[in-house]
Amino acid sequence: MKMMLFNWFMAGLLVLIGVINGMTPFYGRKTSQFGISLPNGFQNSEKIRALKFRFFILNMVTAVLLALPFLFIGNSFSYEILAKWSAIYLMVSMVIYFLVSGLIFLKIRNQLKEYKKNLPRPAMIEEEIVVDTSYRNNPLVIPGSVIIITNFLLILITVCITFANFDKIPPIIPTHWTVGNVADGFAEKSVKSLLALPALQVVLMVVMYLSNYSFQKAKQQINASKISVSIHQNQAFRFAWSVYLLLVSILIQCLLMLIQFISIFDLMDKLNVEFIIIGFVGLVIAGSLFLTVKYGQGGERYRKLDPSQSENQVVATYDDDTHWKLGVFYFNPKDPAIWVEKRFGIGTSMNFARGQSWGMMIGIIVLPLVVIFLFS
Repeated sequence: MKMMLFNWFMAGLLVLIGVINGMTPFYGRKTSQFGISLPNGFQNSEKIRALKFRFFILNMVTAVLLALPFLFIGNSFSYEILAKWSAIYLMVSMVIYFLVSGLIFLKIRNQLKEYKKNLPRPAMIEEEIVVDTSYRNNPLVIPGSVIIITNFLLILITVCITFANFDKIPPIIPTHWTVGNVADGFAEKSVKSLLALPALQVVLMVVMYLSNYSFQKAKQQINASKISVSIHQNQAFRFAWSVYLLLVSILIQCLLMLIQFISIFDLMDKLNVEFIIIGFVGLVIAGSLFLTVKYGQGGERYRKLDPSQSENQVVATYDDDTHWKLGVFYFNPKDPAIWVEKRFGIGTSMNFARGQSWGMMIGIIVLPLVVIFLFS
């Protein structure tokens, strides 16, 4: 029974990923579909609606087909072995899913490029680039110092409680458990082994700080036909996601603190860790879905606005398609901005023509590896 529930959870997770990814074109910017900017009057045409629906259906079919094997895994082996291979299959199937989804995206994007080429020339008149010089005078995000302080306090609590109980901690501590909550990885008690998880907490604090910083610094994208409304939408979008990042960072630190205490105080049998982790993942996903549905990309779906501003006023922004490689990677050497809003999806991306962008990406990859090397 437990294995069946586990497999249903795995299958449901994969299908949920398919639903969320398949819905991406529906909550992205209307001015750019599948990474292609579109002029006014064609952003919600029958052709565009058909392409978005096709993307959703193909993603769902792919996810469901990949999820089906979970439902037919037998009970011939032990729970631990089946869970291990189910987890491996989940990772492999997710890689396959995103590769297939990427190919679907590129195929539809190419169809949309051809569609755009055949549009009437009057429709292709470019809009002006609008820049609001007072845009950043109002706070766009939660101050980064708030994330640093709250996260650091939780890390400090973890470290203080750990070393205050140093003498009570057994000489050998568990560091890894099977899906049946049986410890199968151990480490000798030492300052280094006890600081391994707090070091990971520091890394994640930096990552969450940079994520928040990206919403602060991302280049503004304003709709020229309704400037004041567009500014308000974008500011509300950035602040809402900043609050979300703060709350998620606190949840992550609390979860890692709990894992530290489970390890050093041998609490695995006393807590229902599976439900705690599922609850954590559920809260994070539910929060992101709520913000996605309410705000869309850049706040375009945010409706607490002047009712006189109607949807058909959404027009094409400045056509910079040539700088968006494959519709998702921004590469513009002439643009000093490091952070930009995503063209497809929700959130921010980087200007990959800037050396600082590559430096930060390499740093984010190298920092966890350094921590693993130093504390393993």
